[in-house]
Amino acid sequence: MKFNEEFYEKLATPVSQSEDEKCRKAIDDVVDALKRGGWSRINKKDKYDFIGESNTAYKTTLNLDDKKVRIIIQGSYANSTNVRRESDVDVAVILLSTFRTKYRDGISDENYGFYTATYGLDQFREDIFNILNIQLPKTIDKKCKSIKIEESNNTVPTDVVPAIQKRDYTRDYKSDETNYIGSIVIKDLRNDYEITNYPEQHIIEGVKKNSKTHKRYKKIVRIFKQLKIKAADFGYPLGENTSSFLIESMVFNVPDVNFKNTNSLKSIVENVIKYWNNNITAMEKEFVEANNIKKLFQSDSRINGKNRFISAINSWLEV
Repeated sequence: MKFNEEFYEKLATPVSQSEDEKCRKAIDDVVDALKRGGWSRINKKDKYDFIGESNTAYKTTLNLDDKKVRIIIQGSYANSTNVRRESDVDVAVILLSTFRTKYRDGISDENYGFYTATYGLDQFREDIFNILNIQLPKTIDKKCKSIKIEESNNTVPTDVVPAIQKRDYTRDYKSDETNYIGSIVIKDLRNDYEITNYPEQHIIEGVKKNSKTHKRYKKIVRIFKQLKIKAADFGYPLGENTSSFLIESMVFNVPDVNFKNTNSLKSIVENVIKYWNNNITAMEKEFVEANNIKKLFQSDSRINGKNRFISAINSWLEV
């Protein structure tokens, strides 16, 4: 396989401190803009909490009148798998005071004392955009899944994702309103459909995987993200179908033993590629997203992205 150990060690390196500071500043700008728009922080010490054991997955809670939101950092930055040329930040602004529910047959809102709300995701998204548009002059609403905030001299590009909490009560048999599996629902305005995501589970599962693989999992994710960028530079463009999240999820599904039987990052990369090649078709049924909940390959675009990525890596690295 092409390239020496030093090459892969360089690819595994996290973003620089200056890049990290730009990411953190982008997060602060969103929170501060909402505060100037009337929202107040429930944590009066004005500090962030963290999701699980991650030290980059910031979260905080704000309220306005009877509305309550949680702001969490999701995506590559929150999971410490971001690389320099894709160092944007995903900020989910999640409506908590109104939420979606899922029950097993025979159970309804009445069992929990819930009632139908009049304030929902569409109005919430519009309200968040209006505040950001006033407070942050580089705000752009592209009518898709997120509200875009352009980069500045001291911040990176930011995707603000308005969402609503979803509570899955199908495993609760005591009508306990706190006993649910949580997720978020976001809306793709361009294609007019909703998506259920599990950003907090994604972060928690990534920390677990990294621990079980002697802190090598996230290094390998960064390597493959960098390989995608470099492959394109050398004439193997992979396009949008091979997303950062798809690459991370493909690495997530590789058994832990492939990360632990050597100290060489180059050897681990070889192990991962070999596992993919040996499971090129089976993975379409077996692989899950990096949240360890949703099936990974539920669309043709992801299957095509997977095939193109593996083919390009095999060709470029001469596996």
